[in-house]
Amino acid sequence: FFSHTLHKTFVEDFCLDETNYSEILTDLINQIEGLLPSVEAIGIYKIHFYKYVYPIIPFLDIELFEECLTEVISKNPANPKKVKLRMGKRRLRSKIENLAILLAVLKLSYISMDFALAAEESSNLPQLSTSNINSKLMKENVITDEAISLSQRCVSSVNLFNWTSENSLCCLMYLWAYFVFAPEEGDYYLDQPTDIIMGMVTSLAVNIGLHRDPSEYEQFKDFSVIDHRLLNYRRKLWLCIVIVCRYESSLKGKCPQSMKDHMVSFLNVDNKGPDNYMNLVVGDMVTKDPLNLRMHKLCF
Repeated sequence: FFSHTLHKTFVEDFCLDETNYSEILTDLINQIEGLLPSVEAIGIYKIHFYKYVYPIIPFLDIELFEECLTEVISKNPANPKKVKLRMGKRRLRSKIENLAILLAVLKLSYISMDFALAAEESSNLPQLSTSNINSKLMKENVITDEAISLSQRCVSSVNLFNWTSENSLCCLMYLWAYFVFAPEEGDYYLDQPTDIIMGMVTSLAVNIGLHRDPSEYEQFKDFSVIDHRLLNYRRKLWLCIVIVCRYESSLKGKCPQSMKDHMVSFLNVDNKGPDNYMNLVVGDMVTKDPLNLRMHKLCF
């Protein structure tokens, strides 16, 4: 995380010529294209993630995420089993952030599917046809730990500390989830990567004002400049950060007092209770999404 900051090797946010990206961006594109499986395999992994993993750790905004991936990822005409990235000329940092999230999502989905298949095999029950399909998919499209390493490199390359965004924090949260849920990691002890990640996330989240409702900021009222969907993304992301801090404190007993104060302030804006909060969420929903609405309700 710190190597890019120390050496000032960052991804640019725009480029005048798609054939003239910086060396670091070109290298990231090549590595991501080399690591990602086919478009079809990515789709199956994402479906599993949305159905079984996302309800437990609903950090990202699915609509914004899918919109970016649709723009960036396409089939590689030279090799149908691989993808081709179309980065374009603008919003390059945001696209790299979403690809970093995708890498973490694929690994978490792979871990979840592996657990499910192992449980079915040990139960001695007849395997479903979907299980056979998933087993074949996983053998042909293994998501290694390299996906997490590359995700870390991507999120650190966007000048994380100076240009903190909702997507970069979302990616850090999924990296936290990997260190908690991966069987080879199982990290829940003091002074481990989860401590470092959550300490960084909470500080950066407060720096960009996640601890206050978006309705309190004037810049989030001008939808000609700000994507309206960002408001609910920020709300849910902050609630998830606080919930994760509670997870950590329940086992480690070290939730910072400032987080408690920020959450009390967030919950009590204009005497905001569950009904008032959900009215804000519904009012700022561009597309009525029952799953997203339920995630907000459960998180609050």
